[in-house]
Amino acid sequence: MSISKLTNKQPGSSIDAEAPEIMRTGEAARYVCIPESTLAKLRMRANRERGPRFVKLSGTIIYRRSDLDAWIEENVVDLQ
Repeated sequence: MSISKLTNKQPGSSIDAEAPEIMRTGEAARYVCIPESTLAKLRMRANRERGPRFVKLSGTIIYRRSDLDAWIEENVVDLQ
């Protein structure tokens, strides 16, 4: 099922332009339309290559919107 079928928006659309540049895990999960637990699993050392880049400041995990957008673009599947 595509992201557009799950929500009325797509990452990178004009609606997402209103999303903050810096997001905590919950906001980031909603932005990319996946559960918070999936983002947590992707932060694990063994899975970091598969997940979006994140920043850890004083124990707080934050995501930059530009990193989330880049991660989405890296995972586009071309059906040829």
